[in-house]
Amino acid sequence: CMKPSASPPLRLLLLAAALFAALPAPAAASAIDDVLLARTLGDDDAERIALRAALAEVGERSSAAYPLHERLRALYSDAGEFAQAIATTKRQLEIASSPGQRLGPLIALASLYGGLHQMDQAHNALAELEQVITKLRSTRRWATSGAWWQAGLAKTKASLAMQAGQLEKAEDGWRACLSSA
Repeated sequence: CMKPSASPPLRLLLLAAALFAALPAPAAASAIDDVLLARTLGDDDAERIALRAALAEVGERSSAAYPLHERLRALYSDAGEFAQAIATTKRQLEIASSPGQRLGPLIALASLYGGLHQMDQAHNALAELEQVITKLRSTRRWATSGAWWQAGLAKTKASLAMQAGQLEKAEDGWRACLSSA
């Protein structure tokens, strides 16, 4: 019940990362080309390597690294490398510059911890997610994106309730998710 991804193509995200980091054009172009080639070929291992190289170019803690961490987190999660996915998500949260940027990583973190049955950490991420939603309610973007953000929160709560065996609570959460979207 989440909004379909409307994120810009990876090339634009990587170009933005390179521009914000003021990378020399050859280094930026090389890093971007390596990531795109690996992605085009469907080679997740090569894409992870290229993303790590791109992060080394822009700096792991630079704001320009945010979209690179986003993609790397997805690759780690898909590959079952959950410790790496969690570490990458935490780095992404450290450089998030707005409540809106914190939303996706917090949903992912709650999901990752929940899937690993580390429920205390999952609930900590959920509590922080609820605080972010509260902050987002006072933004101008709430009018256009609030329903989707609310659906993401409801989905996260439902998933954690399901993983904890609280099926009635999970069903209520799924209904809330569907009614929000």
